[in-house]
Amino acid sequence: MSWDDAPWTLGNLQIARSVLEELERLAVLGYTAEQEVCGLLAGPVGEPLVCDRIIPIENLAQQLHERDPSAYPRSARTFFAFHERKLEAALREGRAKGAPVKVLYHSHLDVGAFLSGMDQAMLSRGVPPAFVDGPASLGSGPPWPLAFLVTSVRKGPSSPVVDDHKLFVWAQRSFEASPLTIV
Repeated sequence: MSWDDAPWTLGNLQIARSVLEELERLAVLGYTAEQEVCGLLAGPVGEPLVCDRIIPIENLAQQLHERDPSAYPRSARTFFAFHERKLEAALREGRAKGAPVKVLYHSHLDVGAFLSGMDQAMLSRGVPPAFVDGPASLGSGPPWPLAFLVTSVRKGPSSPVVDDHKLFVWAQRSFEASPLTIV
C-alpha cells in the first residue's frame, strides 16, 4: 500500500472507545512491568479514518538491551522496538482482509505523550540521537503508511493512570500533531 492509498496518514482519525480502553489497559500493565507497550490499530477500508481494532505487538527493547547494552543502552522503560517483518506482515494481512493497519502506537512512562527524538529518528529512518541526550536527525520519512499514537501513563495515587493520548502524522519532513476523536 502506498501513502497515496492511505488517507489515515493525514490524521484526524477516529478511534473506537473500546479500542482506546484496551490500549489504556495494556499501557497500565506495561507501566506495572516497567516497559513501554506497542502495537497497531486497524479499521475498515471503507471508513479510512476509523480504527476499531487493536493488535498488540511485543516490545523487544528489553531483550535487545540485555543482549547488547552498549548498542541498546535504553531499557524497555524508555524505548520500544519491534520485529519489522511482523509489522509488514500485519500490514499485508490487514489489506488482504479489508481492515488495513492505520496506526503504530506506543506508550511513554512518566514523561508525557510526545514523540521523543529517539522515536522521531527511529520512525523516520533517521539517525537516532545519543541514547541519553542530543538532537535527532530525521530521515526521509516513515517506511510505512501509518499515523503514530503515543499514550502517556503516569504513577497515580494507588495505581498507574493514563493521562494523555497524542496522534502524530508525517508531513513536510517532520512529525506534526493531529486531532484525534474517540467514537
